[in-house]
Amino acid sequence: MRNLFKLIAIVLLFVHSSEVLGQINFTNGGGDKLFSNAANWAGGVVPTAADKIKLDTSGDTIIVDGVFNVKQILATKVKGAIIGNGGSDTLYINGNGGIGQPIQANGTDARVAFHLPVVLATTSGATNKAFATNGAGSHIKFFDDFINNSGHLTLSNANNKANTQVEFDGKYLSNKWLNINANTKVTFGANSDFTKHNSAVRFTGNAGNGHLTVKSAKDKFKTAGTKVIVNTGGTLVADAEDVLKTTLQIDTDKTLNLTVNANQSNGGKITMVSGKINLTVKNTVTNLDFPDNSAADWGTGSIDVTGFKNGVISFGTTASGITSGQLAQITTDGLGTLSIDEGGNLNTLDLFFSENAEGSSNNK
Repeated sequence: MRNLFKLIAIVLLFVHSSEVLGQINFTNGGGDKLFSNAANWAGGVVPTAADKIKLDTSGDTIIVDGVFNVKQILATKVKGAIIGNGGSDTLYINGNGGIGQPIQANGTDARVAFHLPVVLATTSGATNKAFATNGAGSHIKFFDDFINNSGHLTLSNANNKANTQVEFDGKYLSNKWLNINANTKVTFGANSDFTKHNSAVRFTGNAGNGHLTVKSAKDKFKTAGTKVIVNTGGTLVADAEDVLKTTLQIDTDKTLNLTVNANQSNGGKITMVSGKINLTVKNTVTNLDFPDNSAADWGTGSIDVTGFKNGVISFGTTASGITSGQLAQITTDGLGTLSIDEGGNLNTLDLFFSENAEGSSNNK
């Protein structure tokens, strides 16, 4: 009998410890996938703001049927999804109590996709947080509104796992930095809208190889009053039209690899200290237009253009769109000395004569 009591005590202690630790596995034991159904959670308890929740079965789908708040989300298997039930369904993730990574995708191919509004809302402890892809092939994706006004958010792949992905494909509303850390691959999808992100996107992390691809619709990336800041180096791919309105700030001795695959009629200003922009322009691009940069500080930085064509790149709408010093800071993969014409377009005489010899003409 004494051993029976000990066994019962151990079981109760285990259950109690699990509740204290606050990690509750989703089991769908009730069969309806509803967040509000206690039978769908290990221990028969609906998670609260003090709990971590875990998606630990391939294909787990949680239907959030109301407004709920949790401390952390852990995904360990493939095809995890958290969706709304219509109406005002919203999931708050607080990261309270010292949780540094409120969302983790842990393990090979661990994936979680959010198909409802998500709010990062820390009310105690450090407010700066990270979303972490900790396994090879792991993904974290948002397909609805994402809101964060608590603290700066870092997208992290600290263990340099292969084939990870973070994607935002809805509205992003925030007044805090969004940091793209080293080894992290991020996509802003075709339905993303960053016009309400009233702060900077920053490339961070010592390796300097964060990667951002922007597929946002025309004028839906960043506004002219905001910045993309290259603190440690990174890659920015403009895969959609008119998504470079933001200021590009290149910090000391840092490099931005900028690939432009679509026309840009309203690019932003450029500031550099002693860094560099490796600018690659796809051969189908016919205009890459920056505003007048003559008052911008380019320091001792440089812009190295691959895929240069006469008349494609412009600064302002006059020959004074950049200074003579800035013009000398632009190189064009061995195509000769640049000039700027009365419309602000960059040209090189060597290429001009080459294009006309082949029957080509100015692109504008």
